[in-house]
Amino acid sequence: MVTSPTFENENSGIINQNSTNLPSWLQGIAASQMMVRVSPDTVAKDIFISRLRHPDPHQRLLSAKMLSTVAIPGDRLALDALLNVGSSGDSTEELWGLDDVEGEVRACSARTIGALAIGSGCSIVCTRLLRRLEDADWNVREASMTALGKVANLDDEAVIHHLFLIMESATWWAKAIG
Repeated sequence: MVTSPTFENENSGIINQNSTNLPSWLQGIAASQMMVRVSPDTVAKDIFISRLRHPDPHQRLLSAKMLSTVAIPGDRLALDALLNVGSSGDSTEELWGLDDVEGEVRACSARTIGALAIGSGCSIVCTRLLRRLEDADWNVREASMTALGKVANLDDEAVIHHLFLIMESATWWAKAIG
């Protein structure tokens, strides 16, 4: 018989799983929720990273959103997953995170990247966000610009130069007004 760990109840202290009237499947869910709260970087984060590749776009969107709550700022694994690091750009390859086919997932990934890479000035993150400023979806462009403002250093000449080049482009202005 598989047993789940003991739980803490605020009213009565430690409750042994055998002393409760909860069905075992519900005890298992409660135990997994306790694991998520105790060690988010090892349980929940891994689950959400793996779900970034799920076939259902709603699952990918939820995973991108949840990574911002369970991963800590600077988390390399979460950032690499959201940035789709390791992707060769091959058209037959699965794309997720910032390169997802769904605009809503790309926008959410950009927001999460902004939260996780805040103040880092990471050139890889900045470069990837700068690319998304030319995305067809205005939500992605807005989220990428906001994230870039959180990540980039104010004196980063490469970012500033790239922003000026983009803003001088006629296509960027057309995209900016919708």
